[in-house]
Amino acid sequence: MAEHGVTVAHRIEAGGPALAVREAGQGAPVVFLHGFASTGAMWRLAGLMRVEGLRAIAPDQRGHGASGKPHGADDYGLAMVDDVLRVLDALGIEAAHLAGYSMGAEIALSTAARHPGRVLSVVAAGSGWSGPAEAESYARIGRLMGASRDFTEAVRQMRPGMDPKGVEAMLRLLAAHGIEDSDQDMAALAACAGGMAEVVTLSGADIAGIGVPVLGLAGERDGERARIEAMAGVVPDFRMEVLEGRDHLDAVTDPAFAAAVTGFLREVALDR
Repeated sequence: MAEHGVTVAHRIEAGGPALAVREAGQGAPVVFLHGFASTGAMWRLAGLMRVEGLRAIAPDQRGHGASGKPHGADDYGLAMVDDVLRVLDALGIEAAHLAGYSMGAEIALSTAARHPGRVLSVVAAGSGWSGPAEAESYARIGRLMGASRDFTEAVRQMRPGMDPKGVEAMLRLLAAHGIEDSDQDMAALAACAGGMAEVVTLSGADIAGIGVPVLGLAGERDGERARIEAMAGVVPDFRMEVLEGRDHLDAVTDPAFAAAVTGFLREVALDR
């Protein structure tokens, strides 16, 4: 299967649920980790699957897209960190750069904190240093997913005060990210959200121990922005970029998003 020249090149079966992995380009390896309820296709939308000098690797994380979708909360959490290592091991990569959005950023940071020898740098976009409040937010999302007939209904429940036209506009944007009702397994999404507390509750010592360069990236109007900014002065090698006028959903469609990620990766992966 191919998406505009980006091939779904691997299906990793060993060690857990099957993982479908897109790959494009050659050079320094970068594992791109998508957000909750999205797929690896979001990185093509962001314009980051074909960057000269980079080997882009974009799995559909468990519970999402064409990957396996177990229904138990115990099948998620830190198992999603382990999946990053499964991808690296299957592709014969000792260490890689990680770039994650939202849930993917939280998984990237957790991987860097727990497996420092496998991570060369981190892009934490759309989320950052989370904690109990974010864990409770995921628990609420999990309950909504489990109680909803489909993903559209769950989104409307998550945004009860939004104007109906605003909800529809948001759903169209989510569809552009590769998110369709027919592709979603609501029980898997509920289980994934329910297991995220294991991932997001990193201590100050965990964050301070991340010894690789970290780029924090957020839309100006993104409610997650404060969690990214919280890493300043804690992560030793941290820098931050804010995308003017953007929010959590539309930041990745801004050409400035791809420019920021590409510029960072060129600095840490190609210019050294």
